[in-house]
Amino acid sequence: MKYTANLIINFFRHMLLLALEVGPVFKYIRKMKAGAIAPDHPWATGKSGPDEETFIWTKNIVYQSQSSEFDLENDKLIATKIGKFLRSMVKRSLPHDPEIPQSQKRRMPHAVNYIHGAIHYNGVTMFFDDFADLRAHLANKKFRKDVSKFIKKEKREITFVLRERDYDPTEYAYCVAAMRAYLPYFTNGNGPSKKPVLWGNKSPYLAINSINGSWMADMDKLLQGDVKGISRKPVSKKHFDTRYTLHHRDVKWAERLYAWLMFLDVRARGFGGQLFFTKRDLIEPKSLQAYKDEGGYWKSTNINHVPHPFQKLKKNEARAPKISVIIPTLNESRTITSCIQSIRKAFKNELHEIIVVDGHSEDNTIDLAEFLGAKVVTSQSGRGNQMSAGAESATGDLLFFMHADTVVAEKTGRKVRQFFSKSTNKICTLRLRFTTRNPAYKVLGWATRLDGRLFSYGDQGIIVRRSLYDQIGGMPKQALFEDVEFLSRARTKARISSLRAKIYVSNRRFKRNGLVRELGHNTWLSYRYSRGDCPDVLMARYRNL
Repeated sequence: MKYTANLIINFFRHMLLLALEVGPVFKYIRKMKAGAIAPDHPWATGKSGPDEETFIWTKNIVYQSQSSEFDLENDKLIATKIGKFLRSMVKRSLPHDPEIPQSQKRRMPHAVNYIHGAIHYNGVTMFFDDFADLRAHLANKKFRKDVSKFIKKEKREITFVLRERDYDPTEYAYCVAAMRAYLPYFTNGNGPSKKPVLWGNKSPYLAINSINGSWMADMDKLLQGDVKGISRKPVSKKHFDTRYTLHHRDVKWAERLYAWLMFLDVRARGFGGQLFFTKRDLIEPKSLQAYKDEGGYWKSTNINHVPHPFQKLKKNEARAPKISVIIPTLNESRTITSCIQSIRKAFKNELHEIIVVDGHSEDNTIDLAEFLGAKVVTSQSGRGNQMSAGAESATGDLLFFMHADTVVAEKTGRKVRQFFSKSTNKICTLRLRFTTRNPAYKVLGWATRLDGRLFSYGDQGIIVRRSLYDQIGGMPKQALFEDVEFLSRARTKARISSLRAKIYVSNRRFKRNGLVRELGHNTWLSYRYSRGDCPDVLMARYRNL
């Protein structure tokens, strides 16, 4: 009963704190212009000086929850990605940028951009596996006490980061409610979701900001022109134990009520949603019209829906995974149309985005991809580089790497959804078929259901959960056999399944060079790669066939 009462009291307290904190923000908004810091300032670079090689974000990781599933070394990579994302907000207000209060390029005023500097450079990060792990820590009195002591002594903002990227937005809202119940700070649940969770915003990882107000001191210094004093040194002292006694618990009814009340509070703002300092209707007129067409407030919302607390939760309900399809291209104008069209037919409710990563094509590949509604990213040529760049910009639960000269069968989306909803496995490939009736090609296609260095390649498509992709270090940026290397790393963490779904690939290279010659050449190159030959050298030989 005491917990429930505190939770309800905290809701109204947070609304008051938010109102009080908005006042100082508007104070800075009126006075701060572009160019308050230089491009080489630590807030704009993430480094303490021009000679410093290491980003400060990896030095300000103050706590890492012990994990049996995730590699703790990857926390540094995650912290760097989040730091770069926040740093990009600060860069929008550098001197070389035109001073535009609101536009497609700058959604926020300059003062709000600078606040991100106080958070990413002077702030710290803490890492947890998932929502259950974070809730268990919050329920521990010693952990909460250590957090309070840290904030009181160090006066820094804390970002709570979750390693798991496959998440339910409703569970995320409940976790944010639990944080507000245990910690007396306003909390934002940011993450890679199309629609924000409550007051959250876009972020490459689940990054929960527990805003305690420490940023105000840095902003006051910046307002007074003290650009050197706003950059603090990394945290040097240990403030948290390596282990806490944890007791995992389910979501409480009071947290569901709190999350629902917060949802109503944000939704009541209409099209503006969670945006506080900018008018969304001025910068997104097309989205505004779509919002009105869907019925406005009563039928549409710009944030993820949170069910009311009296609604029974369906346990073990399979959530359709959102898929990001990543296609590397280089002069693929002849094939890209059929490729993208097959994806849209195969993946309907599951499709989150199609990302075409172009390696500077000289034909109209990019124009065709954009016309078909794909997101186009340019990158250094080479499938390894391109697929890695595509994964960095992807925000889906699953990453589907496929080549531009392939098309997927119509029922592929349903089979992928069923596989990842029921199976605990995190990676699979499709069964390859060639666009010819030659029996010899059928044998090659049949062999792709066998997992191994000689049978598994990128031509058959690779579908992997984001968590596993990050865990094994992402797609190797090498000239050749990046798919072989990626699958080899994946086998050390999971079993690679062969999904009973077809992907059709062009036999253009086999037709040009001859089946026997092409197959023999590829086998020889694969053998040389297994012996340690340089991928760049092998790539030159691959092209010279």
